[in-house]
Amino acid sequence: GGAKGLGLGGEIGSLEGGKRADVTVFDLHRFNTQPTRAPIKDLLYYGDAGNVRMVIVDGEVVFEQGRFVRVDAERVLDELRRASDRLRTRIAALANGG
Repeated sequence: GGAKGLGLGGEIGSLEGGKRADVTVFDLHRFNTQPTRAPIKDLLYYGDAGNVRMVIVDGEVVFEQGRFVRVDAERVLDELRRASDRLRTRIAALANGG
């Protein structure tokens, strides 16, 4: 496989103890993926962000139960609002010849 070709077969490339891994866990027991006859096809065609239950990056849970575990969402939203205000101010200044 690709990991072996890169010389990283001992670190990545399969789900084994001691190896680094990124994993996404999906919930197929939601209305949008029912009835489930072909899980992968159903997820690809009918799934959405609401089907994501957990995301693990390099062995660490980063998203679980609809929330980012390591991110302060309120802080990110505050930063987004401030950046948006600065951008609007700049656009208004440019529109007024500044």
